[in-house]
Amino acid sequence: MAMGRWIPVEAFDNAGHAVFVSDEDGRVEYCNPAMANLMKRDRLEIEGQRCYEVMRLRSPEGKLLCCAECAIQSQVRRGNVQQMRPALLSVNGDLPCAVDLISVAVSAPVGRRIAILHVIKSSAKARSENVVELGSRRESASCACLSPREREVLRHLASGEGTEEIAEALFLSSATVRNHIRAILSKLKVHSRIEAILVSVARR
Repeated sequence: MAMGRWIPVEAFDNAGHAVFVSDEDGRVEYCNPAMANLMKRDRLEIEGQRCYEVMRLRSPEGKLLCCAECAIQSQVRRGNVQQMRPALLSVNGDLPCAVDLISVAVSAPVGRRIAILHVIKSSAKARSENVVELGSRRESASCACLSPREREVLRHLASGEGTEEIAEALFLSSATVRNHIRAILSKLKVHSRIEAILVSVARR
């Protein structure tokens, strides 16, 4: 897959949560096995389709979120995205189940357009996971090894911000931010920023 050359999608093949990547046109370029299982469809039936035709997510109030003019895609591209977005998912006409959605814009290299990484997790599973309380936020036990500053940098990463944006927001140099990110990847035993975001999201 072409996207695999610049987004390490192979890292998501064994992820416990549903993951899919859509392009600027809202077309699914990748979905992992957990996503196919969630949707009760073969991966080949999902990849290449418009994401709103596959997902049909609704807000907790019942308003359709997934449509041709996708507000989520627009918000993510502007950098205005919530860490977690509650939603309702109905598969094959079944009763809707509560899920949590996170969408992160992934900066593309020269010559490639932006892509959006989506992670979908069962809200019931989210509530049952072991977490530790840190101040007013709930952080994952797996991220407890990070320093307060590293957790802060990771939160900015999960919001889709790049090195320069994080440096400006936290009043740090770009070199210092890069050092923090290297430390985060090492402590979480992952190889990319996207994998670090998934570790944070999957346990939150």
